[in-house]
Amino acid sequence: MKLFVTIILLFQLRTSLVACNCADLKPLKRQEFKKAGLVFIGKVLRIDYNEQENKKNITFEVKEWLKGNERTSKVIISTASYSASCGLSITEGESWYIFVDQEDNNSFYVGRCGRSVQLDRKFDLSDKHVSIEKRKWKKRIKRYKQDKILISIF
Repeated sequence: MKLFVTIILLFQLRTSLVACNCADLKPLKRQEFKKAGLVFIGKVLRIDYNEQENKKNITFEVKEWLKGNERTSKVIISTASYSASCGLSITEGESWYIFVDQEDNNSFYVGRCGRSVQLDRKFDLSDKHVSIEKRKWKKRIKRYKQDKILISIF
């Protein structure tokens, strides 16, 4: 009986630690694109952490505007500080497709479950567990390419 209770408790602990679980995204619809705050391809210039608000502010150099203010070459977006809180795992120098689907008080926020994806991701092929992550990333890249085609039609 003790073993059974221990197993149940461990299972509950494990599932509570996995806080961010994203569903597969559907193809981009015109209405979703219209509601988007910003859509662009950019390079991460700077990351500022705000631990009090559990978020990080990311400054991007915009390489290509797909929707937004084409007159500016830099934009700041926010995400949760940790991937377990559905924040983007992001590093300076990376190239990203950013799809901001909500605007709150004139600030832009993105999360891990949205359409944003790192475009220049590299994988350590010696790691046995990398194949699952690589498969997920390839799926997101395929969706990004589909988004770009649909955005050009919209």
